[in-house]
Amino acid sequence: MAQALTIEMAPFVLADGVTVETLLEASERLERDFLSGADGYIGRVLVKKDRETWADVVFWESHEHAMRAMKAASSSEACSSYFKCMAADHDDPGQGVMHFESVKTYGSAPI
Repeated sequence: MAQALTIEMAPFVLADGVTVETLLEASERLERDFLSGADGYIGRVLVKKDRETWADVVFWESHEHAMRAMKAASSSEACSSYFKCMAADHDDPGQGVMHFESVKTYGSAPI
């Protein structure tokens, strides 16, 4: 059996006055300057429910990799810029973040 992946679900609400374009620019910077170089990072999907309600779905090789990245996020300018797009406590980047372990994959799931 293949090693279980860790799937990070990070729902958020767009902060007042932040445009979708600003969010997407910050998301690109987060990907380029932080996540793409993070150990154990596999990929991510940015999803939305409506104009204000969003979530990042991030795939990690392990829970330990996800936790190390979360710790490193507090000193990253790219993360700070991204978090400022969210209506959240900017001093707590883990607010509302949930981690799941993959158990079984069905069909053509992209993981």
